[in-house]
Amino acid sequence: MSFVDIFKREKHKDHNPKIYFTLTQRHFKVFFKNKIVVFFALLVPIITLVIYIVFLRPLEATQIDSALKNAIPSISQTALSKAHIFADAWMLAGITAVSCISVSLNTCNIMISDKQRGVIKDFMSSPISRRSVNVSYLLFNIFATLLINFFVLIIAFVYLSAIGGVQMSASNILMFIPVLILSVISASLVTCFGVSFIQTAAIYDSCIALVSSAVGFLIGAYMPTNLVPVTAQRFTLFFPGSYSAGLFRTLFLEDYFNNYQKYLINVEKVDPAKVEEIKNNLLQSFTLDMDFFGHKLGKGYMILGLVIFIILFLLLNYLFLDHNFKASTLERIKRKKKTS
Repeated sequence: MSFVDIFKREKHKDHNPKIYFTLTQRHFKVFFKNKIVVFFALLVPIITLVIYIVFLRPLEATQIDSALKNAIPSISQTALSKAHIFADAWMLAGITAVSCISVSLNTCNIMISDKQRGVIKDFMSSPISRRSVNVSYLLFNIFATLLINFFVLIIAFVYLSAIGGVQMSASNILMFIPVLILSVISASLVTCFGVSFIQTAAIYDSCIALVSSAVGFLIGAYMPTNLVPVTAQRFTLFFPGSYSAGLFRTLFLEDYFNNYQKYLINVEKVDPAKVEEIKNNLLQSFTLDMDFFGHKLGKGYMILGLVIFIILFLLLNYLFLDHNFKASTLERIKRKKKTS
């Protein structure tokens, strides 16, 4: 059997969109019926936020206070409190980006559960192509992950409002929706592709534990880039979540920087040159642009990066998952042996 034979397509006859809708609806009912799985899907970002508030926030606030007091000895406590929002917004951006991946990975539970219980075999024995089944899993993953992360985003806005108000322009607030959609689609394409090769719940659970603990560092979500070695910074460029984190950081922080700059000049009466120096110092720790091998990437290029990853993994899903890969290949091998 040649390499080309492996990728021969199935002949699909079930192009009726109702089939995709019915299967996706079935996945939704099964997933949300299991309250424990839904709870744990939400638990990861909430735990990360609580850990940050309790342990990391006081440390970062102390570092910011020290830097600002050295630059402006007479700075008021109000100005210091407003500066703490930079650390909060940075961490919320990272939590939102990580949540897109971790929630998507948790919602893949239904794929593994169906394999374990033999539901996949029932699907395969019915007049439904493997493509329809795979597409329905992907659609379910995208919509379920988007729904859960929408609530995570609401929690982030509520938290920012509670500590100092949401100081974002209407255009940036509206941009959260398309950025969240792109982030979720890219995360779902990657996780569904990876999980499709896992057959047992034990391996799946191990992967969740490993990815959940490492993904925040792999996409550079929890640590300012100036504190990360250059090699590690380059490594993060090959994960779509890094571009999601960069976009969320820009949306959360861009207007805060501009508003804080105006506040220092107009209210604190700080010299504009000194304010510019302070802004540059803050940007070193809470940078908004991504460093792509020495080139700074703004919002437009980060969106382009996400789109490229989406196209890439759409292609990979099409090549590897849009047919009965394992079953068809094994059947061809068996038939080849019988005829030879």
